[in-house]
Amino acid sequence: MTHAQCTTRKGKPLVLKGMTAQGRVVGRMLEMNLQQTFANPTGHNMEVVYTFPLPHEAVLMGIQVTLNGEVLHGKVSARAAARQQYEDAMADGHSALLLSVQRNGTHTLELGNLLAHETAVIKLSYVQVLKPEQGSLRLMLPTTLAPRYGDPIRGGKYEPHAVPESDPTVEYPFELVMRIEGEMAMSRIGSPSHPIQMQLLPAIGSGQTVIQEVRLAKAGYLDRDFILQFDRLSHPSQGLAAWDRLETDANHPVGVIMAGFTPSWKLPDTPAPLSVKVLVDCSGSMQGDSIQAARRALLKIVDELNDTDRFSLSRFGSHLEHRTKSLWKTSSRTRAAARIWIENLLADLGGTEMAAALNSTLQLGTAGASNLLLITDGEVESIDDVLEAARQSAHRLFVVGIGSSPAEHLLRRLATETGGSCEFVAPGEAVESAILRLYHRMRCPGVSQVEIRWPDGITPRSQTDLPKSLVSGQ
Repeated sequence: MTHAQCTTRKGKPLVLKGMTAQGRVVGRMLEMNLQQTFANPTGHNMEVVYTFPLPHEAVLMGIQVTLNGEVLHGKVSARAAARQQYEDAMADGHSALLLSVQRNGTHTLELGNLLAHETAVIKLSYVQVLKPEQGSLRLMLPTTLAPRYGDPIRGGKYEPHAVPESDPTVEYPFELVMRIEGEMAMSRIGSPSHPIQMQLLPAIGSGQTVIQEVRLAKAGYLDRDFILQFDRLSHPSQGLAAWDRLETDANHPVGVIMAGFTPSWKLPDTPAPLSVKVLVDCSGSMQGDSIQAARRALLKIVDELNDTDRFSLSRFGSHLEHRTKSLWKTSSRTRAAARIWIENLLADLGGTEMAAALNSTLQLGTAGASNLLLITDGEVESIDDVLEAARQSAHRLFVVGIGSSPAEHLLRRLATETGGSCEFVAPGEAVESAILRLYHRMRCPGVSQVEIRWPDGITPRSQTDLPKSLVSGQ
């Protein structure tokens, strides 16, 4: 008699049984707990290697493993020492756990000697400050790593054993419960990625006036990022303050302040001439609504260009195609040529060779500061060389990340480290408005010197680093 078993189409046993996310949003602070369950369906011991993303700038707070009813807690060690301890435990036949951060921002979890038919429950917790942009706030929980173009070891800086494998036939269950408290619970809440249901909870004893509970409205799977959007915020800026209760000197109390500001400034009556290079991802993953929405937005941008502006048009996939050999002067003739090129854009260029396309586009035209508008799903392994080239060429990169699982960490680096801006658009969301918002930000001057002026008599013990540059509305 053959017992039923669950495997992929490639015949591999299903080890990850699913993930449950429990989150809490208070003010602009997110606390998230992820529970992942692994099972060994085979008759022999196995090692589980699982590479996964966390949101950009999230801080991992702890890890806990439950094996056979025993709870194990992780501790921070030097990378080399932690690796040696893990391998020694494996060699002695003990179960062992190692969590490491890859250079590209992803995390790799290794569970060694998971015994035959044994189940392990792994809990991760992290916190993240949610940052409002353009009057709204976006919570993104990455649940998958889509296949990326390039060498994952040389380009993506993965350790060889940590390179993620993709199998689109596997369906890992995903459950989520979010508690939204205080100010954020009174905003307009929705999800462009998943159907959700909301319930108003009593706030007895919590110190909050309103609590909203958010759950998935139907069965979910780890096949796309979970996104929760907060609109109609009471204020685009925010501040929290508290006394440090561990300080015992009543004459010199110590406080902690977390403040976020969303500055904005208007365009001058006569805007300076704009130089913009448009680079569109036309790889196969952009087919459908993504490329159609990109066409509509680019047509609007061409109509808004002033006669003093200059622009170029390029598209890329497995290879690069420049429509212009340099920056065109805006005129009725170049506008007409641009419209024809945009209307015929197709996602028919194969894979995503972004690095060469960006480097080539940066070199278009004469030397000097310029803006580059990149529309892509960002599924590439490396951008380090591109970042260095952008810095040296004084370009600001404005990036629209499109798709169900864009490479958030890489695309945000491209924007923030060059003084530009970044927006993400899930399937079904309005790509046109995101692209137009970035275009209008290009018109605003960037701010590169930021400082905090403290009132007289206040000297901070420490403070986090301030942003190297600011863009209006962020």
